[in-house]
Amino acid sequence: MSEQPTKAPNPNAAKNKWFLLIENPTKSNHLGTLLRCSAAFQCHQVLLVGYDKFNCQGSFGSHMFLDIVAFHCWDAAIEYLRGGACLTGNYQQCDHESHQEASAVNDTQHKEQLSIVGILGACAGGDEVFSPKGMNVYYNSTGYVSLNHPDEQPNDTQQINQSKYTCLPNKSYPIHTRPFSTHTCFLVSKSRNGLPLDQAQMCDGFVHVPHLDIFDITATSSKNESISTAQTFSKPILQARPLLDTATTFSITLHHFTAWAGYTERQFEENQKFVKDDIPNRVRYLGVAKSYKKEEEADDGNNADHGQEANMAFWQSECSDRRISLSDLINKARIRSNNGHSVLRRFYTILIAAGVALLLIARSLQPHTTTKRELSSVTPPSIPAPSLRATKTEKSFPFFDNTDDSYIPPLSKPQPINNVEFTVFYNVFIPKEKSGYEYATTVLMEQLGQVANSLLRLEREDRDATVAHNPKRGIVYYNLIGKPLHPQKMEEYCHNLHPGLSCKLIGYYKSASESVTLQSIHDYCSSYSSQEDVRITYIHSKGSYHHTDVNRNWRRELTNAVLHPKCLHPPDDSCNVCGTSFFTRFAFMFPGNMWTSKCSYVKRLLSPRDGGEYDAKKREGVIDFLKMRLYGVLDATLLEDRIDYFGLGRYRLEHWIGSHPSIVPCEMHRTNITLGYMVGGGVNETRDYEWGMGPRREWVVPEIEGAQDRLKADDEAAFREYYLLAGNLLKWFTLYGSDGVPGGDSWVWKFFPAGDRWKNLVMQYGENATKQMVLQSTNELYSAYEVNRTASSNKFDRKKKLDSSKPPVVVFYHIAYPRDKKKEAQYALKVQLDVLAKGQYDIQTRTFVHERATVVYYTITEGDPFNADFIVKYCNRKNQNMTCHLLDENPSADTRGETLTHLHNYCQANPSSRVTYLTNMHPPIHGTNATVRNPMQKLRTYTTATTSKMCLRSRDTCNVCGMEFYALPYLHFSGNSFTADCEYVNKLMPPRQFEEAMSNVVGGALVTHLERSFTSELFSFTPQNIGLDHYSVEHWIGSHPDIKPCDVAPVKKSWLPWFRGNAYVANDYSSSRIYDFLWGVAPRRSHAPIGTLLAGTEKAVQEKNSSLYRDYFYLAGNLYKWNKLYGKAPPVDSWVYNWFPGGDGWKEGIALNGSAVVDKITAKYADPNQGVPF
Repeated sequence: MSEQPTKAPNPNAAKNKWFLLIENPTKSNHLGTLLRCSAAFQCHQVLLVGYDKFNCQGSFGSHMFLDIVAFHCWDAAIEYLRGGACLTGNYQQCDHESHQEASAVNDTQHKEQLSIVGILGACAGGDEVFSPKGMNVYYNSTGYVSLNHPDEQPNDTQQINQSKYTCLPNKSYPIHTRPFSTHTCFLVSKSRNGLPLDQAQMCDGFVHVPHLDIFDITATSSKNESISTAQTFSKPILQARPLLDTATTFSITLHHFTAWAGYTERQFEENQKFVKDDIPNRVRYLGVAKSYKKEEEADDGNNADHGQEANMAFWQSECSDRRISLSDLINKARIRSNNGHSVLRRFYTILIAAGVALLLIARSLQPHTTTKRELSSVTPPSIPAPSLRATKTEKSFPFFDNTDDSYIPPLSKPQPINNVEFTVFYNVFIPKEKSGYEYATTVLMEQLGQVANSLLRLEREDRDATVAHNPKRGIVYYNLIGKPLHPQKMEEYCHNLHPGLSCKLIGYYKSASESVTLQSIHDYCSSYSSQEDVRITYIHSKGSYHHTDVNRNWRRELTNAVLHPKCLHPPDDSCNVCGTSFFTRFAFMFPGNMWTSKCSYVKRLLSPRDGGEYDAKKREGVIDFLKMRLYGVLDATLLEDRIDYFGLGRYRLEHWIGSHPSIVPCEMHRTNITLGYMVGGGVNETRDYEWGMGPRREWVVPEIEGAQDRLKADDEAAFREYYLLAGNLLKWFTLYGSDGVPGGDSWVWKFFPAGDRWKNLVMQYGENATKQMVLQSTNELYSAYEVNRTASSNKFDRKKKLDSSKPPVVVFYHIAYPRDKKKEAQYALKVQLDVLAKGQYDIQTRTFVHERATVVYYTITEGDPFNADFIVKYCNRKNQNMTCHLLDENPSADTRGETLTHLHNYCQANPSSRVTYLTNMHPPIHGTNATVRNPMQKLRTYTTATTSKMCLRSRDTCNVCGMEFYALPYLHFSGNSFTADCEYVNKLMPPRQFEEAMSNVVGGALVTHLERSFTSELFSFTPQNIGLDHYSVEHWIGSHPDIKPCDVAPVKKSWLPWFRGNAYVANDYSSSRIYDFLWGVAPRRSHAPIGTLLAGTEKAVQEKNSSLYRDYFYLAGNLYKWNKLYGKAPPVDSWVYNWFPGGDGWKEGIALNGSAVVDKITAKYADPNQGVPF
């Protein structure tokens, strides 16, 4: 086995590592250029699949400075990556057998993580290729993946064969968004057709290099080109040709990764060659060491070709920023061409660079004529320079002299100050590590410089307007989070920036969110008693932790806009909140969350304190919508489900300032300035500022394709669209109640579709308008319990003593008479009473026996006097061994849970008893009007089974018995008929309380599902499947983790055929074996009820740990419910760990993490819904 490679100290050793994975099918495979790029960008390891020998021409000896490992097959390479040997350096783990148990991406044996990212080459196009939302990756029978949309039909039928495209689960993201989070292995294909499907399926995600459309009517794809996106289409005729080859796209990708990971840039030697690491000792091939043959650097004619290749790669990578200046591009190209090359080649390089730069300059003008633009990496825009005093002190300012973690700075309380131009509240975050606080300090000084320049600008405007010059004053109240600094020296620094600028520290926190400063604003405005309505400005040190071009550009523009004179003092005083751009699509907000607002508006908002009322009601509003969507009352079709759109987690604070309907917004940007254009740094104040009242724009992010057109053509859908007026009203009513009702003259009625219809509802019902809309829209959303009734009195007749040696069969019978099914209900009642009157079914003799008396406690819903009289007469004349007692009559058929309440009360009084629950109506089926097949035969069988001698017998191995027990999609018995020990029933919540608790559990599960910690691949989230509202009745009996179920229906018996036509014997069970029962411990069915789950679906879930351990209908959801409802998990010997897939893993997780097990395990496999990618 080979030794570890010895290398010179690497300054990037602690950074996220990157690897190159590539197929090497022949010994002559040309890898030189890619290896040279890998060495330049400090590759941790190159992994070859196939031969260990290769053609190194073009590497100029750089391949000798790389650690290269070769594998005989893809499985071995992937196992080497997934198993963690590539990160730990333990090369003995390379053995194939040692990785058979390796997990997908997050190996439980290693703390380190690694992602495999496929590079799909360059992609030419418009806004879609630059979108941070990513592009779908398609494949068909050709065996290669592509970014081409399936609607584009290729001409080359021999190659593509007009195959149907299918979409891979992972998207491809433009490389400038830098979608990395950990160690990364880049998978590159040199095939002219692109990345093969079998290799793509190994990837955790993809990236591509986007660039502009370059159309050429006569162009066709080069046979030597290695870019998968270069194809000729019949529609449109023009061809969007990718500009870059494989080596160039690879280099651009590495540039963005190493910049993201914070690599130290390599230095250049005098001969213009980059400094390399020491040469590794060995090359590894499946653990067998092979020595390098010492090779001298080639210095032949290939140098010239590669020199031109390097120059081309240079200007192509420079162009990826899309807004490089022409002079800079030419000068940089000239420098790199001035290395011994001919004058002709130098001229050629400069000419190409100039041409591309002109194309990019023309493209940069387009955002002013379009409505959408996505992110790009650009040079930062110029901002107003700080005053001269600031530039003299910024390098030597002692922010942190004599401070440490124990230092607590003195604080000031915000006080209204007269005669100030503005009052700024500033949220400052300064990391404690040196590299972090040095950058955060520059952010702090830059923003304070912008604040000071705002004062200078106001003074300059006074002079220009020939107004008497008065020194301007401003105050900054700031909260400091992280590393402490000296407030007195901060005050001195602000005074040096401008004599009229004062900076006061109002709070210091070692760890906190923006909420502390927003709370300071709310407190300040709420206590402000002056009749004058002051305005306050909120800014924060955006990007002080995440150092990206996007955050830098965004922060500068946001700060500049909210401190603009027209934002500080709007021309129209009715504006009560001002910022860069006001948006309404998924929330009323100013993206980036900096603004200037009136205190009279702020004081109407809820307190933004972490964990306070705003947080709770914000989450409540989202849950209410998610529940309404389950019932089809509301929907969200314009945008995807993302936590930033819903305002959950850290995004809730961005929604705060626009959370009240009384907002009257104004904005600084022209309407054609998009979010992408702003964060790209393209905003120019002279050209792009145009103050105006809002709202006057709709776009924030690209919407679902065609969604807006569909809503315009469907008034009813627009009326119920969450991202339009319906969702905003729901949020306002949840947050503010009656104060959240928009005024009759509010701009919202005219701005949104269906405004008049909603206005009529709101004017009539106020804050209950959405609830009224729900009542008018569905008859499914109701409680199973009587309104305004907290408990049912105990009405059990215990005076009549029965034989104590043989306790009676106690039956709780829910009898319903729905208006449209009274005849069927009466027939079902007679069928079931006939069975009860016969006694208890004995499987040995296949006859009914009267071993025990039967006591029936029943409730009637939506019945009439005739129905109750029929039951009394039937019980009195039919059999002396059966007595019937009426508990309740309720006029509503919806109250089907009240009988369970009586059953629970009985068990509380008789803990040693055993009780049976029956109903004459099958449980409702959500979302369908379909009737249950063979309803009478099923009811007869359920009644016979639950009252049989087998179910009535008390056993240690069973505490609940029924006809058929199923663990999917939830723990339940067929027909919701069962016999249970009162000892178990007493562990359950009272049924009415259970419905309320399940509503809370379901709400949390819906949010967790939205956050992608839970999945729902096995079944859809429906009210019935998750036990919402009245559907909780079917979930109640199986809701406790101590359940020990059994049933009497053998698995292989065809008890109740799916289709009609099968013969049944009415009541004479002795004449046929079709009703043979066989008691057994449940669950003995390895599947869900027939017709509800495909075997292939369940198999697919079980094959992926990321699905197996997150699917809500397996143990993830059940453990979540058990812990929320009862604060415990099943005992270690419970059947659940054997029946549910992954049970052993969950059992171990419970032992380690207790009640936090679901969060811990799902987090390991979760695909977090992160919202915006910056």
